[in-house]
Amino acid sequence: MAFVFPFSSILKKKRESLSRLERRSAMKKNLLVLSSLILIGTLASCAASTPATPSSSLPTTSSAPLSVERKSAVEYIGGPTAKSTIDLCFLNGVKDIPFLEMADVATELLKIGPLLSSSYTLTPAYQDGVYTLTWENGASVVFDFNQKTLTYNAFDYFFATSAAETGIDVVGLTGFNSKNEPSLIEREKTDSSYRSGPASITIALGEKGIPLYRDGAKAYLPLQTFSDFLISPNPIFYAYNGADVFIGTGSTDDNKYTDLYYTMTPSQRSEALADFTYTEFAAMFDTFYGLKDVKHIDSFDTFVTNLGLKADLTSLEAKSADVALAKLAYSYLGDQHTKYLSNSPYLGKDVTIKKEDYWSSECHDMYTRVDGLKAARSAAYPAMPFFEIVGDTAFFQFDTFAIGAGESYYTTEPSLSSTDSLGQMLYAHKQILAAGSAVKNVVMDLSCNTGGQADMAALASAWFLGESVIAVNNTCSGSEAMNAYRVDANLDHKFDANDTLGDRKLYCLTSRASFSCGNLLPNLFKNSGKVSLIGQKSGGGACVVAPLSLADGTIFRISGARRLDTVKNGTFYPIDQGADPDYAITDLSFLYQNKRADLVNYIDSLH
Repeated sequence: MAFVFPFSSILKKKRESLSRLERRSAMKKNLLVLSSLILIGTLASCAASTPATPSSSLPTTSSAPLSVERKSAVEYIGGPTAKSTIDLCFLNGVKDIPFLEMADVATELLKIGPLLSSSYTLTPAYQDGVYTLTWENGASVVFDFNQKTLTYNAFDYFFATSAAETGIDVVGLTGFNSKNEPSLIEREKTDSSYRSGPASITIALGEKGIPLYRDGAKAYLPLQTFSDFLISPNPIFYAYNGADVFIGTGSTDDNKYTDLYYTMTPSQRSEALADFTYTEFAAMFDTFYGLKDVKHIDSFDTFVTNLGLKADLTSLEAKSADVALAKLAYSYLGDQHTKYLSNSPYLGKDVTIKKEDYWSSECHDMYTRVDGLKAARSAAYPAMPFFEIVGDTAFFQFDTFAIGAGESYYTTEPSLSSTDSLGQMLYAHKQILAAGSAVKNVVMDLSCNTGGQADMAALASAWFLGESVIAVNNTCSGSEAMNAYRVDANLDHKFDANDTLGDRKLYCLTSRASFSCGNLLPNLFKNSGKVSLIGQKSGGGACVVAPLSLADGTIFRISGARRLDTVKNGTFYPIDQGADPDYAITDLSFLYQNKRADLVNYIDSLH
């Protein structure tokens, strides 16, 4: 599991609303965009033909006119059924590296605009090889095809969701339902803060070897560069399988389009594709990998060269490249969030790359300890319920963070049969309040929790703390934020003392398997001084995951640029080292034995 920004659920809503969104393209708020696109197209058709200016090893020369072949491809949005179309451009006879014309870049951003900004309004502008795309909140990106650069103005707000109180908000829930009633979560403006990094950030794409082409008033951006630098920070990706485009958030199996994705006959990669795949991935990694500083990685190229991986990563053989990526994820980075997800279409779906073949000893320990802990728990307490009251202590246990049914709990009461984390937490809250003063202690069991959705982590921490303040910094933009949240735990559309656990004593059970979101909460609890930790040091995991594609279609995942922190005396510290327990327990079976009665006696002895 991992610390996941909930874009998979947003993509589901996107699939459902796609046709409506396309129909709205003629509405008034998009007229400005469309007229601007027409203007750009008119400028292009009227401009005198000038030599193309390439910036990569693709087979073209600065003295030759640019040859452009346009092709319409199917675009799958988060699954096999929701489809649109996308216009791709292939330059100078290179058939395996698609580009987008800059006018089409604006069109694509509009398609997923609800994920990127506070409405659908985007204003493109063009002047002498410089293309600017500005959201209605003022944040913009500027592609300078003369200098071969990309500049972000207000980076965080270019990617911020509409409900965000700060520029870096890891929660996707808006806090309101379709009737505009307060729902589930409330952002606390007065207790949130934001310290911006530089106003502008410039990426020298040309110097990194990324091909940017201009031919008169037309300009062309690689589809992969569009995905990596304008889409993946969300995190979403665009993947090209040699024929069509797939928008997703995880592996091909996660997105349920495996059979559609692997339609080409496996083959070698061309030299141009192999080189571009490496160059683009290196540029993306150098910009967005969230643990570069703590791992002392100054340059991806230098890092993988020193590891002896570069030759395989640039090989024409797709298997060599994909195996090298698996080694990078599991043998050398080993941060548990970075993962190899799906094969390149050039390798095909029938070849299995086993992650366990490349585990470092630490990865092996992490990936096997969860199963061992769950087995020990089952042996000590078979069929343990997710909620129960033992003596004067209420126990709430869950192994992942999942919103599940979400707002439907306002109309369908959560129960003991609820299967998602939110429903189980809401049920537990109701039972604890109903028990009144008979419950003196509340224990949240995260001993086998390996992470999940950021939204649910915010709700669960706010339930325990009354108000949860999640600190995050963006390692790309240099910004830092503290985001404060409250939860509507009793489902009355209000955020007050009735949503808290009152003056009961609070505890959290942790282990080395408590990872990602399962690590965030112990750190929040430890920093608050309101919750005591029992068990072992939590397992770390500090970054929001960033799933991404490579230019050859491999699907990968890294620890992204949004990194979770704790704050001490105004200084932000990453939580990747885990949280130390207040009361250490070596044999974790003690947490479950005798149907938790022994643990209750232990807790009662602490106060």
